[in-house]
Amino acid sequence: MNTIEMIFSKVKGFLRKAAARTLDTLWNVIAEVLETLARNDCTNRFIATRFDQE
Repeated sequence: MNTIEMIFSKVKGFLRKAAARTLDTLWNVIAEVLETLARNDCTNRFIATRFDQE
């Protein structure tokens, strides 16, 4: 899996766990996921796959 796929997989996991039944709930869950998915997590995934070499 590439970096984007790993991050998106984590997002999908959060969305499945929430099992939102309405559009409003879905948007709220998406907002929570984006807050939960720490910037460091994304940064670390890119570093681990060597996208940081500039």
